[in-house]
Amino acid sequence: VKQVPRPEVQVVDRQVEKLEVQYVEKLVEVPQIIYEEKIVEVPTVEVREVIKQVSKPEVKYIEKRVPKKVIKYVEKIVEVPQVIYEERPIEVPELIHVEAVTQVPRPHVQFVKKEVPKVVLQPQERIVEVPLTLTQERPVEVPQVHVAELMVQVPKPQVEMVDKEVPKIIVQAEEKIVE
Repeated sequence: VKQVPRPEVQVVDRQVEKLEVQYVEKLVEVPQIIYEEKIVEVPTVEVREVIKQVSKPEVKYIEKRVPKKVIKYVEKIVEVPQVIYEERPIEVPELIHVEAVTQVPRPHVQFVKKEVPKVVLQPQERIVEVPLTLTQERPVEVPQVHVAELMVQVPKPQVEMVDKEVPKIIVQAEEKIVE
């Protein structure tokens, strides 16, 4: 029999400092470079050989015999009856309407101011001595024929053309949008 020490455990309360970590959040901006890739096409020349086949025409002449027709004309006279029409005029009465326009002058009187000098007579009294011979006269009747002319004035219309400006009215449509 072998004797082995038997451990005996005794629990003892011991006070030990416990470190308690409390976190305080603090934001600090740190520059960070983000690389973004962008596709850039770089032209590169790639030489390829293309073979294109084009037909090359080669002309060979082969004789081919074709019959040629020669036409010979023979004159042959054939009498054909032909009707000849002779036209004779026949008078047919036809009514033609003709308008007769008679132009009658329409007198248009236009008064035009015409300045005429007005003569004003101012009498001045002047005494002139004239020798006066007094003759006494007696009336004696002598028959005489007097010819008197009677003048009747008739207005003669005289037409004078005067250009008169008249305004020309042009109507234009204008589109107006009313909201």
